[in-house]
Amino acid sequence: MSITGCEESNIYIDSNVETLLISSCVNCTIFVAAVNKVCTVEKCEKVTIIVAANSIRIGNCIDSLVHCYVPTFGPIVYGDTRSLRLAPHNASYP
Repeated sequence: MSITGCEESNIYIDSNVETLLISSCVNCTIFVAAVNKVCTVEKCEKVTIIVAANSIRIGNCIDSLVHCYVPTFGPIVYGDTRSLRLAPHNASYP
């Protein structure tokens, strides 16, 4: 699944997905219940993302907040990522 090029949006996905790509989003809030494999966030600006995933990659993002639950190891941050804030997962769902 991919979420690409969104602006000023609130996106809620309340089921699990296999993989997720969030790319080129600006001023968005994105909630995803669960990602079975890898969640990749790239080229985003001023986004808030709430996600539980097996792995999360964050690259080339600016002024973003990521609330994540990753059971194995921490997020992989790469590229020109600036002003990134990481926080614990803050949502519950059945």
